[in-house]
Amino acid sequence: MFHPDIRQETALLLIGLLVVMTVLEMWFSYRENRHYYEKRDTFTNIYLTTLAFLLNLVVGGSTFFILNYAWHFRLFEIHNAIIYWLVLVVAQDFLYWALHYTGHYCRLFWAIHVTHHSSEHFNFTTGFRSTVFEPLYRVFFYLPLAFMGFNAIDILYAYLITQLYGNMVHTQYNVPLP
Repeated sequence: MFHPDIRQETALLLIGLLVVMTVLEMWFSYRENRHYYEKRDTFTNIYLTTLAFLLNLVVGGSTFFILNYAWHFRLFEIHNAIIYWLVLVVAQDFLYWALHYTGHYCRLFWAIHVTHHSSEHFNFTTGFRSTVFEPLYRVFFYLPLAFMGFNAIDILYAYLITQLYGNMVHTQYNVPLP
């Protein structure tokens, strides 16, 4: 019998929460006649998310392999679980900022990243309109985490957490976040 570990349960909970919040945002937008959603744009967002998800599945094994291989050359390890996760999430978020910054200021990466900014609407599904080809090069931005002693599964899990949190800012509603 399948018994999910705490990471899997938390990931499912966070993804479920994001889906519920998206449906609620759609409902409030419709109820209040705010026009935050347009059917064609929303389907485009879901389509681009699906493409990125499928590409993530295809390259996920190599991402895991590269991060795991680099982890064998780690410079140090953090043994305290609280400090480990705090440093990992903060460092991962910083490296994602560097990745996103590069996507805005390097012409090659902007050509890949621009789809994320091509929607005329700003809502939670716009956050899903991810950069389809980012999975092909994202691993190289996260290699420093493996060299810092963070294992591949934890790096990918921290990425999921920060991405879900980052999706929360893609709304026109005032959602107070820490």
